[in-house]
Amino acid sequence: PICKMDLRPASTAALGGVKVGDGLTITPDGVLSSPGGLIVLRDISAGFNGTSTTFTLQRIDGSAYFPTAANSLLIFVGGIFQIPGYSYGVNSSQIIFSQAPPAGSLFYGLAIT
Repeated sequence: PICKMDLRPASTAALGGVKVGDGLTITPDGVLSSPGGLIVLRDISAGFNGTSTTFTLQRIDGSAYFPTAANSLLIFVGGIFQIPGYSYGVNSSQIIFSQAPPAGSLFYGLAIT
């Protein structure tokens, strides 16, 4: 894989979220507490069918996420980084891929706040 993140909790007593290591904590609503603001986006890969290009972005808690611009997102499809403005764009709470993600591809997305 090109990108791998280990999100196992540091301990079962990790209150308020999952401790990732190096002082990072993912809160229950999917926000990395440091360094700076990163929001983990909900997995949209269940909708990848090889035809659809538009998907609604959500936070981990299910609330809609409205990115300020395509380059405020870190998007990976099938482990491959997607180039903002080329591989995808955004409109309101939607991400629009220039090519439909293949069925069965994995998705991982972070929003930079």
